[in-house]
Amino acid sequence: MDFTNHISMRVVDALNTLLAEPDDAETRLDAVLADAVQCRAHLQLQLMQRPDISAELQRAGAVEQKLADLIARTRIVQESGQETLESVKNVTKEIKILDKAKDNLTSSVRMLRQLRMLSRLYSQLDSLLKERRYEDMAGTVQAASDLIEYFRPFRPLPQISKLSQEIGDMEVKIYEQIQEDFSRSLESSEDSLPNNALRAACEVLDSLDTAGGRSSSRKLLIEWYCTRALAEYKSVFAPSDEAGGLENVQHRFTYLKNRVIKQYINHDSKLFPQSWPVQSELVTRACDVTSDALVAQIPRLNSSEGGDMELLLSVLQESKDFEKYIQSPPLISSKIVRYLYMWVEFQERQLGMRINGYAQTMNPPEAGDEVLISSKELINFYRVLLSQLAKFSPSPELVNKVIDVLANNLGRYAQHVLMRYLPNAVRSNEELEVVGIVNATVDYIISTTHQLERSISAQYITESETK
Repeated sequence: MDFTNHISMRVVDALNTLLAEPDDAETRLDAVLADAVQCRAHLQLQLMQRPDISAELQRAGAVEQKLADLIARTRIVQESGQETLESVKNVTKEIKILDKAKDNLTSSVRMLRQLRMLSRLYSQLDSLLKERRYEDMAGTVQAASDLIEYFRPFRPLPQISKLSQEIGDMEVKIYEQIQEDFSRSLESSEDSLPNNALRAACEVLDSLDTAGGRSSSRKLLIEWYCTRALAEYKSVFAPSDEAGGLENVQHRFTYLKNRVIKQYINHDSKLFPQSWPVQSELVTRACDVTSDALVAQIPRLNSSEGGDMELLLSVLQESKDFEKYIQSPPLISSKIVRYLYMWVEFQERQLGMRINGYAQTMNPPEAGDEVLISSKELINFYRVLLSQLAKFSPSPELVNKVIDVLANNLGRYAQHVLMRYLPNAVRSNEELEVVGIVNATVDYIISTTHQLERSISAQYITESETK
C-alpha cells in the first residue's frame, strides 16, 4: 500500500470511528482535525521529494478534497448530535416535570382520602361520646390522633387547622364528660354508668395520653378523685377546729383508715383499671394533707411542759402506726421527728432537776446498799429515754445530741453528788463503807454506760446500713 492510501485510510478510519460514536465526537473532533492537518503537511513534504510530483499532487489534491468533505460531514454530524442532545435534555426535563406532577397528584389524592377519614372519625367520636360508648372509643381516638400527627406539617392549611382544632376540643370534651360520669358514679346517681364502662373510659384517657405523647389526662382524673375523696376529711379535721387538734390525732387516723382508704378499697377501686396507681396517690395525698396539718401545730407546743412533750411522742407514734397500716414509707413521721429536739430539751431539763434534787437531799446509803440508789434511778432514766428515742428512727444529729446530754449530766452527777459523799478523811468504819459504796457506784455507772454505748452503736449502725 502506498503512503497516500495509507494516509487516506488513516483519516477515514478516524472519521468512521468518530461517526460511529457521536456521543463524545465533539470532544475528540479537534484531535482528529489536528491529526488530519499533520498528515496533509507530511504528505506535501513527501510529494515534493518525488520525481513524478504532478501526478502525486493530483492524487494529494484528491485526498485533500476527500478530507475536506469528511470534515464537512463531521461538522454536520456534530451539529446534528448537539441538536439531538438538546432535544433529549428537553424531553428528559419534561418527563421529570410530569413525574413530579404525578407525585404531587398522588400525594394530594392521599391527603384528601386521609382528610375525609379524619372528618369521619371526628363525627364518629362525637356520636360515641354522646352515647357514652367508651368501650368503642379508644381505638377511634388512637386512629384520629395518628391522622392528626400525619397532618402536622400541613397545619397552616385552613381546613386542616380547623379540623385539628376541633379534634383538640373534642379531646377536652371527652375528659370533661368522663370526669362527670365518675362524679355521677361516686354519688350513686341513678344514671351512673356500670363499673366496666368507667374502666373503659379510663382506657380512652390512656389512648389520649399515648397519642399525644403526654400523661395529663390520667393524672388529672386521679388528682381530681383524690381531691374529692379527701375533701370531707380536710373539712372535719381542719387545724383550726377542735377535731383537728393534736389531741385528736388518733381519731384523725381512724377516719382515714375507716372512711377514706376503705371506701376506695371496697368500692371506688372497681371504677379504675388495676394498672392505675390511684391508691398509692390517694395515700400519698392523705399523708401530705395530714403531715401539713400536724406540723403546723407542733411549734405551738411548750418544750417545758411534760404534757406537751408526751403529746408530741403520741402524735409521732400514731403517725408511725398509720404508716405501718398503709405499708407506706414515713411520709408523716419523717416530718414530725424533726421536732424531737423539743423533747430532748425537755429531757435535759428533767435530768438537771433530778441531779439537783440528788445533790440537795444527799440521803446516806442504807444498810445492804451495794451502790447509791440515785445512780440506779439515773441509769434507769437513761434506759427509758434511749428506748423512747429508738422507736422513732431519729437522725444521727439528734442521737449525738442525746448522747452529749447524757454524758454532760453524768459529769454533773459525779461532781455534785458522788464527790460530796466522799469524806475528807476516813475516820470510821461507816465512812469507809461509804467510800466503798461510792467506788462500787462508779464501777456500776461505768459498766452500765458501756452497755448502753454498745447498744446504741449496734442499733444505729445497723439502721444506717439498712438505709
